Amino acid sequence: MRHLLRGLLLVAWLILPAQARPVTLNDQLKAVKQASVVLVDLPEDGGRDRALAYIREMQGYLFERLEFVDVRLTPREDWEPRLEKGFVLYGTFASGSVTSEVLAHTYGGMTYAPGRLETPVFRGEAPELRLITVGRNPFGKGPVVVFAAERTEMLVGINDAYHGPQGYHLFTRNKILREGSLREGR
Repeated sequence: MRHLLRGLLLVAWLILPAQARPVTLNDQLKAVKQASVVLVDLPEDGGRDRALAYIREMQGYLFERLEFVDVRLTPREDWEPRLEKGFVLYGTFASGSVTSEVLAHTYGGMTYAPGRLETPVFRGEAPELRLITVGRNPFGKGPVVVFAAERTEMLVGINDAYHGPQGYHLFTRNKILREGSLREGR
């Protein structure tokens, strides 16, 4: 009888749909260090030089083995194929940006207006929004981590905002508004 029960449990376990496990920033940050690119998607504005200096500093500190690619200075056909193995992305929520493309792909859509960010997973309204999140890679299967903000100058210091055991953290400045998990296969 005991063997029959074990056999039934094994069969049930094999045929039930797999539970998707949460994908956390901690896990993704470890995995993305094996990727190939730090992708920078910054508009031409007054904060660009300062943000670039900050991102270069973070690259040297956290992602030193990853190549630095500025999407504004490099044709898409030159950088897109290199993202297959994964990437770290620093950018703004601007409509039509690579950052908004990756976030929409990750969350199944995204609506942004100054002071408001909405996805099918979460919604946040506050001044100076910043988001640190795992991402779904629209260019391959590699891991993705996104550091995004409303304005370029708000990316400076974004790595200091708390992030870790969740899949996303939405902030106003460095104060958490929302955090939660994303599931693999989402």
